[in-house]
Amino acid sequence: MKHFFLTILLGLSCAFAAHAEKDITARLQNADFDLQAAATMPATKVNVVAGWTHTTTGDWAYGAALSFGSGAVLSNGKAVPEVNSDGAPTGGALGLSVGLGSTINYSQTLLLEAGTYRLHYRIRNANDFTFMENRIGFVVDGKATYGNIKYFPTNRWVEDDVRLSLGTPQTVSINVGAVANVEGQNGSGQYPVVYVDDVRLYKDEPTDTWFASSSDITPTQLTGTGNYTGYNLGTPIPESWKKNHFTGDALSATMNLENGVYELGVYAHAHMAWTAKVVEDGTPNSYLRANDVEIRLPVINNVAMAKGEPMLYKLERVRVTDGTLRLSIGNSAEGANWHTGYVRYVRRCTLADVAGDVNADHRLSAGDLTLLIDALKEGTADVLRCDANQDGVVDAKDVEYLRDVLLGINEGLVQNPEPWGMIPAVQNAGNQSPEMLRYATRLVVQTSLPNVERVSVWAVGGETLNNETGDSDYRSSRQSDIVAWEGSTDGSYTLCLQPQDLSQGVMVTVSTTDGKHYSQNFGLISPGQENTLQFTQSTARNLWMATLPQSLHYNLLSTPGVHDATTSSVSGAFSTYAKCQGLNISELLAAGVRAFDLRPRFTSNTVEDIQLDNLEIFHGTYGTGVRFKDAVDQLIDFVRNNPSEALTILMSKEQASGADQSETWRASIRQCFQDASRKPYLLDGLGPLTLRDMRGRICVVSRNPYGNANNGYRDVVCGAIAEDWPNDGQDTTFNFILTRAGNWNNATYGVQDKYNSRTSAKQEAAQAQFKAFGKIRTNHQYNFNFLSIAFHFPYGPASYAGSMNPWAVDYLKNFDAPLGYVFGDFLGVPDQSGDKLVQAIIEQNWKYAFK
Repeated sequence: MKHFFLTILLGLSCAFAAHAEKDITARLQNADFDLQAAATMPATKVNVVAGWTHTTTGDWAYGAALSFGSGAVLSNGKAVPEVNSDGAPTGGALGLSVGLGSTINYSQTLLLEAGTYRLHYRIRNANDFTFMENRIGFVVDGKATYGNIKYFPTNRWVEDDVRLSLGTPQTVSINVGAVANVEGQNGSGQYPVVYVDDVRLYKDEPTDTWFASSSDITPTQLTGTGNYTGYNLGTPIPESWKKNHFTGDALSATMNLENGVYELGVYAHAHMAWTAKVVEDGTPNSYLRANDVEIRLPVINNVAMAKGEPMLYKLERVRVTDGTLRLSIGNSAEGANWHTGYVRYVRRCTLADVAGDVNADHRLSAGDLTLLIDALKEGTADVLRCDANQDGVVDAKDVEYLRDVLLGINEGLVQNPEPWGMIPAVQNAGNQSPEMLRYATRLVVQTSLPNVERVSVWAVGGETLNNETGDSDYRSSRQSDIVAWEGSTDGSYTLCLQPQDLSQGVMVTVSTTDGKHYSQNFGLISPGQENTLQFTQSTARNLWMATLPQSLHYNLLSTPGVHDATTSSVSGAFSTYAKCQGLNISELLAAGVRAFDLRPRFTSNTVEDIQLDNLEIFHGTYGTGVRFKDAVDQLIDFVRNNPSEALTILMSKEQASGADQSETWRASIRQCFQDASRKPYLLDGLGPLTLRDMRGRICVVSRNPYGNANNGYRDVVCGAIAEDWPNDGQDTTFNFILTRAGNWNNATYGVQDKYNSRTSAKQEAAQAQFKAFGKIRTNHQYNFNFLSIAFHFPYGPASYAGSMNPWAVDYLKNFDAPLGYVFGDFLGVPDQSGDKLVQAIIEQNWKYAFK
């Protein structure tokens, strides 16, 4: 919603055509900490750093500027890095270390003008511990904005940005510091020891041209006498004095300008030397006018003109249609007798500043949408005014964009000087609005499936659907990319949308009371007509993600996953203890499973023999007969053919017997993922993602690094590495980090995988994990909760699944929060209630996704 708000604000104001960042780091002192960087750690714990003021609390705070490559040790035996963040052994870094109950902060203050700023920094952790509270950022009037990084990877540089917007000039503190947080730590040594380098400060700067001198824009045909030169602020309009009170223009000027839309900055005065009528119906009667844009001027009484401080007035959205700008100052009723003005600047506005104002009334209202639709139908749309989405073409997409802006106004996201009416209500039956209904997009879904519980529609192209179902009025609160109906007496569901062209069609999903989700694609949907969609089970598939909105955070999905996914085919002596699933990958996908635990290893112990074809999926020493690349290709085929869905591969290296083939294992995994036919479907990283980001793609989370040795094995091709995965353990703090390409991935995870537990202990652990994750509403913390139990003779996975699966189904009946990934055995299989568990996990999404 924040992103939507900012977009509307930019669309409603005369903004800069483009922005470029200006490096203003020079305003900071010693931003790279090179000045006075020491080659040895001073005797004191917290030391003076040139240009920075330090403050500390507690006994276990350390700080100093230390030289790269000097071997200087800050604390806990953790030395300054050998090279800086650019790989050179020059300069210095600010070292920070804190222990329990301690804080450290280095700061300097700047007076910053109004605008948008970005603080960039690089940081490296020299300790084995990763969690610490970040205090790097801005503090304004006691309110802090700090960096996102709290989990600092060991022994590699990471980068972060902190942004700040100021509406007025402010004194700002630039902070570089840290706080010891007791979360998950038991001692003072269990915190990062970090080195900060290359702090940079940037400011957004407009790239527009400012016209501030007569050589840029020359006023002509000036009226009045004399030039008021008390303020040398730009191109003058002469002052004008009339002995008696008067009406009409006191000053006027014209400027020859290219047709377009402009913003003007004008210093202006209206002065009265004695008491007289200066307001009309409570409104000042003096005006400043540019073409058809007018603002009122307050009148200064009994103040000599030379002593009056001029005020800068901004006139926005001034349209020039005949090559002439007419500027005037005067009175609409008898009033002031002395006026003056200076043109400070004239700025040409871009298409983005005025697009959507179809009726040219300088504001966006419901009338603009109606006129835009008429103009599209008649082929008379003005590009300057009607290209609401700024793509250079006036088409149906502009209707969608302008409607979103109006929704933002109606919902109070944009403050305006007057209440703006919404579009006339679009109704499906009875009292229809013919003005709008003739353009409406109407969908009628007809299905004869039995036991229908819910019908959903999703725009394949990701468009927002704005509607209200049944016979009730349109309401903006139903703005969503997924629309759902519940209940129908005749199997016919009618949806009426505001006019929009769904160019890629829609996907309709029918959910039945037995937990199935039958989805079917329909082609181009056009406004101004009724689109009847006949839903038949024969062409439908189980695509339950098509029932969920794009905006749902991917980490907060409740997703059924399978432990040791390809073991349905294992056979031989004691194979019952290795077999964890009863369905193959194709059958699991059809059942609704969307996360797969795959464990590849090699079938050969000779390096020369090992190729990608030999990378087989195992469970322990049992081969499943499924090659890893074939499993990946099968999953890719699924998301390619079903773009509403997203999949996750949880991968780990199943240790080969004999020689350790780790290096070749890593190379083969990279070869698999880098293949040109696979790479487009594999997500680059893992972090704050929405379902929109994930649809039609696969996320790979590896429990083992598979990069090159010279990069810590972490230059992964795709997805993320789950650092510190606990063996036969549990973590409910969600502090474990996920890394990608040698960098922090802005994501963490928690896990419950106590596979050696027996049934009752396993249920307690799984329940604790459900509850811990259920409290999370952030967009970057992932949960892996395993219901699987390793065999304990004479009981195997099937026996334990027969207890764990029905227990989980029963537990989830009264649990309303997100689950994350739930990995189980024999999912989709009725004998172990695996089919009911898949249904329960999927249905969990509906308990919170639309709240």
